[in-house]
Amino acid sequence: MIATRPKRKQQRTATSNNAPVQQLVPESAPVQHHVPETRSRSKERSRSRNRNSRISKKSAVSTQNMTADEQMNVEVRLYDSSQERKDVRQLANIYSLINTLSIVERAYLSDNLPESVYEAESKALLSKISQTKKLGEVDLNEFTREWKMNVPAALHRIAVGVPATIEFGGSSNTMSVAKDAADTTQSYITALDALELEQMDVDQIQPLIRDICVGLNKFPQISQEDTTKKSMVEWLTSLNSRQPGDSLSDNELRQLKFDIDNSYANFHSALK
Repeated sequence: MIATRPKRKQQRTATSNNAPVQQLVPESAPVQHHVPETRSRSKERSRSRNRNSRISKKSAVSTQNMTADEQMNVEVRLYDSSQERKDVRQLANIYSLINTLSIVERAYLSDNLPESVYEAESKALLSKISQTKKLGEVDLNEFTREWKMNVPAALHRIAVGVPATIEFGGSSNTMSVAKDAADTTQSYITALDALELEQMDVDQIQPLIRDICVGLNKFPQISQEDTTKKSMVEWLTSLNSRQPGDSLSDNELRQLKFDIDNSYANFHSALK
């Protein structure tokens, strides 16, 4: 009996010593080890927070619990910088101008728009489209295909560069024949002088050829298929399809001089 008492006391001591340990560290609590965070992991967390912040800004409105009608009214962010905003606004402006020109063309062809109003509106729209093309260097044919725009009349008008009343001639002409002949002759001379000075840039030559076409269309006796007018219209269409900063080659410059000389001679023959 005496030999077993120390064992019991030792067992009680062990139990009493282990009890506080069981209270301080429950069996279900995981043991956590502190690992110092490295600099690379800190940078990665910072990048992740920045990405999440950008994503949360772009998707500020959650559409998960919205109806179809409510989702249609959610504003979609189309740009993330001021430059992207300018690009988007410029494309929207081009889209609007082309659509408006298409409506004007259809209205004129349906006799729902007087010639004077049509000519003024068409000139204004063509001027704005030309300026927009210079700023953004946009290929309008590719642009209309990408955005599925069915606007053949507008594209033809942009390619020609002048309203239909000038391309085919209109009935609203109050100027005298003598003054029209003098103005057209001056347009020919100005164009030839510019070519002699070797002005080869498209934005320098195109207005001169356009003035010749405008003058020729004031004479109904010169038909659209007449070589006097046909060659000038073809040159105007070709120049309108190029970028303003493009230049004519030496062969093109020589051919243009030849065509203007022939057109000028035919014009005077038609007035006799």
